[in-house]
Amino acid sequence: SHSDEPIPFASVIFKKTGIGKLSDSAGGFNFHIDKDQITDTLLITYVGYQSLSMLIPPFKGDSLFLTISLERGGAGKEVVV
Repeated sequence: SHSDEPIPFASVIFKKTGIGKLSDSAGGFNFHIDKDQITDTLLITYVGYQSLSMLIPPFKGDSLFLTISLERGGAGKEVVV
């Protein structure tokens, strides 16, 4: 949210089901999941940014569109490669 720039290749995963992927080069992502089976927490992570957890409740309609902003941070955490 610091610069409103997209974050490419962020990790996006549903905690309960383990379904996940990376965002694309423009920071976008989509999942094709049966809406009746989705009540889960979406976890978005990217090195140098604070992780974000967001509860995704059941929804009506065919699509759910989200605008997500990550805050810079995460300093002091160890990253092992």
